[in-house]
Amino acid sequence: MNSRLSSKKPLRTLLTLAILSMISYFFIDRLSKSWTSVNETIDLRISLFSFLAILLILLAVIMSGVLWSLILEMLDKKSKRIASPEYVRVHLGAWLLKYVPGQVGAFIYKISWGSKRGLKKTDVTLSFIYEYLFMTIASTLPTSIILLLFGDLSPFVNWILLFILLDSTLLLASRPVMEIFISIISKKMKFETINKSLIRASGVIKFSAIYCIPRLFNGLGFVAIAASITSIEANSIAPLAASYVLAGIIGVYAILVPSGLGVREAMIVLFSAGVIGTEEAIILAIVARFYATAADGLIGLIYSLMTVRNRREKT
Repeated sequence: MNSRLSSKKPLRTLLTLAILSMISYFFIDRLSKSWTSVNETIDLRISLFSFLAILLILLAVIMSGVLWSLILEMLDKKSKRIASPEYVRVHLGAWLLKYVPGQVGAFIYKISWGSKRGLKKTDVTLSFIYEYLFMTIASTLPTSIILLLFGDLSPFVNWILLFILLDSTLLLASRPVMEIFISIISKKMKFETINKSLIRASGVIKFSAIYCIPRLFNGLGFVAIAASITSIEANSIAPLAASYVLAGIIGVYAILVPSGLGVREAMIVLFSAGVIGTEEAIILAIVARFYATAADGLIGLIYSLMTVRNRREKT
């Protein structure tokens, strides 16, 4: 038995190195391209708003890891024996896998971790699906309302927002629509059978509301980025934050694109142009990509330190 385990260690090490190398390649390539785009567009100066933006983006990811732990604890009581920092560490690792096209890598990473911890594959899968469900509702319902009221957008874009608002409302209030959503996400992850009753409507509302917190951090981070390169009026804060959050979730569902590259930027321009103008929106979208990538570098560092500490504690 021990010989069998020892023979698997080199394979696991090679697989880990391959994944880290792939993530590093995509990350360095993204950071380089983002920096080049920023330099060609604007003379970027680091300020307190710059540090605030990166901090808020980082807090949003950490908070999402804590919320994921609450979902898994709701599904599997065994998971309560796992400390919150470990959930955050795993979530940070899964987050970094967005640099590999698609969300499958993040899903497999969490499933693999769960199996080592003795958690059921069904429960970890459902936690991943619910995470996307709550994140989708929190990222579309309040943001579409804010942009419809204060975005000052064209009638065509407002019709798009009305469609998003209708879909997110149905996703929140209609159980059949929620079942369709879960079924689609399950098939995307090649996990077609889930023999478990769905969460109650009250639970969906509660978690969706809580998931607005990391979305708020993300939105305010974007406002801080905007404030680092131009003056922002108070009445522009809400629609700017909403445009970034809504653009972000649309980028997430561009599953074939690493980290939603290009898709999120296009949506940022589309939804924020009414507030700051098209030219300013284009510049802001490019600068935001650079800051988001820089924040991911910090996330990678924190994940590495937490993983090293985790392994030391096990030995």
